[in-house]
Amino acid sequence: MMNDLFGGNFNKFMKKAMGGEGVTDRKNPRISGAGNINGGRFDSLNISGSGEVDGDVDAKDVEISGAGTINGDLKAGAISCSGALNVDGSVEAGALDLSGSTAIKGEVQADEVDNSGSFSVAGSVAAKKFKSRGAFDIEGTLAADEIDIRLQGNSAAKELKGEEITVKSAISHSSKSGKVIVTTSMGGSSTTVVTGGTLGNGGSIGIGVAEGGSTGSVKAKVVVSGGSKGHLKTKRIEGTTVELENTTADLVKGGNVIIGCGCKIKTVEYSTSIKVHEKATVDKQVKVAASGQTKAKRKTA
Repeated sequence: MMNDLFGGNFNKFMKKAMGGEGVTDRKNPRISGAGNINGGRFDSLNISGSGEVDGDVDAKDVEISGAGTINGDLKAGAISCSGALNVDGSVEAGALDLSGSTAIKGEVQADEVDNSGSFSVAGSVAAKKFKSRGAFDIEGTLAADEIDIRLQGNSAAKELKGEEITVKSAISHSSKSGKVIVTTSMGGSSTTVVTGGTLGNGGSIGIGVAEGGSTGSVKAKVVVSGGSKGHLKTKRIEGTTVELENTTADLVKGGNVIIGCGCKIKTVEYSTSIKVHEKATVDKQVKVAASGQTKAKRKTA
């Protein structure tokens, strides 16, 4: 009878209600294998295997080093993800530390967001500090007092709003070549220049054949300069101080504005100063006077 009432698996239902298979501590659930638990209030939630939580989660700490799915909203003092995290609702956190793959279907509110992985949000992101050393895709607005982005992959947001906004390439613009120094165990060494491929987070190096040297075990020292560069695409950027590289935008508004290498901007509105790199394109510059009147000039650099 009980099996019929609960979809033919009463024991599984009871294990899930008590905290999931392999979970004995309801206040500090840890899923290290494959498990499914109900949402609730926890001291800490740790998923190092493949875990799914049905319902909202309210916890002091959440750590995802495996594959975690939250079928609801996620609220925590600190959230750390070095694996794969999918949230069906919104996220509210004190600190959001992301080095894996994170996908959120709702909104994000946090004191600090630190992303060095892949971060996608269907809604908007609001934070005091937003730092990215990876790639992100935010369908809504990215708003923070301080926005510091080092592009290691292509990123996008509908608009950026903040006090201090910095967007720079993580890779130098000066060179696009790599160098490999190979030393064999039999003695001798050689150097070859290679291009293409990837190294780490965004560096550029391919596979080359070293000339000279002898066969045997090989040690290689890799020196990379330049490489593939990430790019930010957005409709609008508005801040007090704005410094950009490798950015495409329709409108940039700010007090002090620096448009660096690799930028394509349709219109820049500035109140104090503007500087445009010779390898950037700005179709229109608008000086906003203190009285609110504007003076416009078209310029293509």
